[in-house]
Amino acid sequence: FLTAYKKDRNLPKLFASMIADINTQNTVSSRAVRRSVYRGIMRTVFKLTDEQMTPIEATKEEKQEYFDLSKKTIDAQHEEVVDLAMLKAIIAVSPLCDLMVRSGLRISEVLDNKAKFTKKKVMFRLNKKAGNDFYEVHIIGSVGDWIKKYHAMKEAYKDRTSKQITDSVNIKLKKILPVDFYKRSSHICRAIYIRYLYKFRTADCAKWTFPQIISKFLHHDNPTAAVYYQHIILSDDVVDFLR
Repeated sequence: FLTAYKKDRNLPKLFASMIADINTQNTVSSRAVRRSVYRGIMRTVFKLTDEQMTPIEATKEEKQEYFDLSKKTIDAQHEEVVDLAMLKAIIAVSPLCDLMVRSGLRISEVLDNKAKFTKKKVMFRLNKKAGNDFYEVHIIGSVGDWIKKYHAMKEAYKDRTSKQITDSVNIKLKKILPVDFYKRSSHICRAIYIRYLYKFRTADCAKWTFPQIISKFLHHDNPTAAVYYQHIILSDDVVDFLR
């Protein structure tokens, strides 16, 4: 039906097909994921606005159900403590992990997004923003050292696909992280970076919420993103190491 819409541009028909497909999903979470996928396609491929996509929005009742489910999951989360030995082991898994911890970039951003550098700045094109502007990334430690490692990583991985690299990194991380840790490499590395920003970047950071920090430094405006990082705790030896 997406292909059909390219020809007939019949929005009511398209939305009816999407809603029918979304409703084949059995849980509020799976329906939300399916709806999000469609919204992404509509936005990026067909250039529709949020207002135009209103017909496939979730109902108020479904939004409340999803919120209640998310809150229950968040409330059940335990603190996951990263100590110095674990941090060093994560960094040692791959140059990618070192780059991610020190920049807050996701693994896909480091591997695939366009970048440009000066002696004092790292700039990345982040897909989430309209216009695909370049944004400055605030690096932990030496910018020059980060840039050298980035170029070395790109050279080392030039003959491998992003999926191959990501799978390899995650397999190695599973041997380091406790079984109850969230496994995706981007999650654990970005969580460490956000905690660093929260504690050290400016005197004001400690007054900000995690969504505000994510929006300002990572240029990602989804406030719910914070829930994935706020339960990661850095032990004192990691705090001293990062300082």
